[in-house]
Amino acid sequence: MPLLDHVIQVSIVLSLALGARLLLTRRSASVRHAVLAAAVVCAVLLPVLTEMVPWEWGLTSPPPTVSPPNAAASEDSPLPGAVPEIRTSNEAALASELETSLETSGSAATRLDPSRFLLAVWVLGFGFHLGVLVVGGLRLKRIAGRARRFDHRLWARVRDETGRRYGLTRPVTLLESSHPPILVTWGVLRPRIVVPMGACEWEEDRVRLVLGHEMAHVRRGDWFIQTMAELLRSVHWFNPLAWWTCRRLRQESEQASDDAVLALGIAPSRYAGHLVDLARSLQSPGRIASLALAMAGASALEKRIHAMLDPETSHRAVTKSALGFVLGVAVCLVPPVAGIRAAVPGPPSSNAAGSTVGPVSVGLPVSTEAGPRATVAALVVEAEGLPAPVPIQEDPSASIAGVVLELTGARVPGAGILLEGGAAPILGISDSAGEYRIPDVPPGEYVLVARLPGFADHRQEVVIEEGQELLRDVLLSIGAVTTAMEVVSDRFPPEGPVETSEPERLRVTAGVTSGRIIDVVQPEYPPRLRADGVEGTVVLEGMIGADGAIAGLKVVSTDHAGLAIAALDAVRQWRYEPSRLNNVPVAVATTVSFTFRLD
Repeated sequence: MPLLDHVIQVSIVLSLALGARLLLTRRSASVRHAVLAAAVVCAVLLPVLTEMVPWEWGLTSPPPTVSPPNAAASEDSPLPGAVPEIRTSNEAALASELETSLETSGSAATRLDPSRFLLAVWVLGFGFHLGVLVVGGLRLKRIAGRARRFDHRLWARVRDETGRRYGLTRPVTLLESSHPPILVTWGVLRPRIVVPMGACEWEEDRVRLVLGHEMAHVRRGDWFIQTMAELLRSVHWFNPLAWWTCRRLRQESEQASDDAVLALGIAPSRYAGHLVDLARSLQSPGRIASLALAMAGASALEKRIHAMLDPETSHRAVTKSALGFVLGVAVCLVPPVAGIRAAVPGPPSSNAAGSTVGPVSVGLPVSTEAGPRATVAALVVEAEGLPAPVPIQEDPSASIAGVVLELTGARVPGAGILLEGGAAPILGISDSAGEYRIPDVPPGEYVLVARLPGFADHRQEVVIEEGQELLRDVLLSIGAVTTAMEVVSDRFPPEGPVETSEPERLRVTAGVTSGRIIDVVQPEYPPRLRADGVEGTVVLEGMIGADGAIAGLKVVSTDHAGLAIAALDAVRQWRYEPSRLNNVPVAVATTVSFTFRLD
């Protein structure tokens, strides 16, 4: 099929899909992803469908072919297969001059053929973009070849549980890559998830949300759809609609997987904190990004966090009825589009003797044989009555900017900045230099919130006036450290020494160097309470000093005084390697909870 026809058909399909996406802004990301995925599949199948449909729709009509009077009796009739010559009284001299020029120039006209030049440019662009995909695929294959199979017990158990919940029947292979440290998913029949080295030390919450996100991609077949979109973009590299569709498809795919994680019961704020941590600690997929799905890519992280924290955003999965409706619309829409052509040849029309032809085109006799008498057509277009350009009006919106600092004066990158109080929350993130800027803010009163895991939330009221560039720096203070421990004992325990658990490492998030418990003393289950079958929970609060000692312990809540005394006696003996903020030892508030349970 002609390339121009295919470009027009694909542009129509992608335009309709992108327009539908805008209309479905308040619907869930999975619905918008289904619309874009259906458009990509239809666009890929259009060359086949074009040859199958029996109809054609012309967007434009070619100029009619007009035979001159007494053409049959003319001694200089055109060669067989030639287009009849059209000449008016005002154009005869011009036609003669053009014929003479062609005969003397030889094959120069062929070398300057614009269609061949454009074809060569398209081939170069297609080859370049296809080469990028091939290089990404080879690099992905090399990473998979160097990675080792990851059969950690916790990861395998959570993978199997998540697979059963998603209804997956295909086995998902886990791989561990030491270099580069990435987190990506790819594959259809044999899907693979690559995790970075050290993932075996992650806590169960992070393992569940990571596998929940990546296996949601596997369930929807996102890798196959995204690969088709990348190939479509390589063919239509000159078409901005293909680029927009490919980018929006990836964004909706990641956001739909975020919604699947939230459906597992993960709190949005906690998930957002883990996502920021992963984005800062993992390496960008780079050239393999087009052929693999990266959970913690930084390109659309801000929009994803905004969507998961926005209470008005829908996080529902696409229903079977909605999916069936999208497929039905695609089936009904694609066949008519497949019949669209740039132009459909019309029937020739004759010109009566003595009639005149206006100054629209000049045609020369054309031969089917190669030679100097090549096809020439001159189209004269008069552009009249063009509308005057509309002046650009100045945007009255304002902006807010500043620097995020912590107590030692160091700058803090990756902090989430939220403006509350408007029609919808406005989100920004501090860059690698700790600076942030939120443009296009409507004038009004807002609450500026700065948030980063490991630090306490910062809140302040700001008033932004029309056209103002408001400067507001943010100072973050270190947040509290929370420790939870379960004390389990048999009601009638066997005699013998009590084993002491290994020291555990506390996870203190971005911006804070994690502290480590050096000496841990497990609380002893009071014998009398154990014999009476008493169970309960104890919550303590205190401070971890800069020297690593616990001070100021107090009981926040307890189900029994005897359990609280046992917990206090144990925690007073704990010793920490102090937490550090910007390499300076600092005191940190801590909350310690114990659950006393009898088997």
